[in-house]
Amino acid sequence: MKVGTDAILLGAWATAANPAAILDIGTGTGIVALMLAQRFPKTVVEAVEIDEPASRQAAANFANSPWSDRLSLTHAAVQDFPFARHYSLIVCNPPYFQNSLKPINHARRKARHDDSLSSAELAGAANRLLSQDGRLCVILPADQRDAFVVQAGSEDLHCARQRLVHPTPQHPPKRILLEFSKDSCSQVVEEGSMSIELIRHQYSPEYLDLAGDFLLRMHEQS
Repeated sequence: MKVGTDAILLGAWATAANPAAILDIGTGTGIVALMLAQRFPKTVVEAVEIDEPASRQAAANFANSPWSDRLSLTHAAVQDFPFARHYSLIVCNPPYFQNSLKPINHARRKARHDDSLSSAELAGAANRLLSQDGRLCVILPADQRDAFVVQAGSEDLHCARQRLVHPTPQHPPKRILLEFSKDSCSQVVEEGSMSIELIRHQYSPEYLDLAGDFLLRMHEQS
């Protein structure tokens, strides 16, 4: 699987204050976990992945990274695995194509549809595994925001921060970055919306500011 813009956005945007441990649910080939290990140099980053080929690739990527001593991978479904700790930050770039034509390739189907991890299961796992002051950060299609907020609310997780993402300034938002906490009194921080590109193949200043440290070729534009 190639590195996608969604993973870059989530890995650059998700944050927590001095996280003791981070969990990446459905890590794929490990890009978000690797980004977080780079951003938080004192934090243990654990990842879980249900697909065996993806988990093998993630394990190899972790082992070959400068942060291999702080990265670990579990090949399992998050719904079933008995984790031994709670996490300050949980991230997930979840499967999100619901009720759509499903691809023939089994791995691609797992990655892009919610058969293996529904929104209810993700919210339940986050509620179970988050520390009391922890944060859940996800990226979703913009039109799935309200349904996921309701589902998270049923697990006592409340939206604390969000940011809309447009492909270009001329297009409606396609993605939304969401942060949840267990604090029901928190006010939603509405961050300014951002565009990925100004025009085709020209990244926007706000995207470069958020994610430029992770993609070297972006610096050619700055």
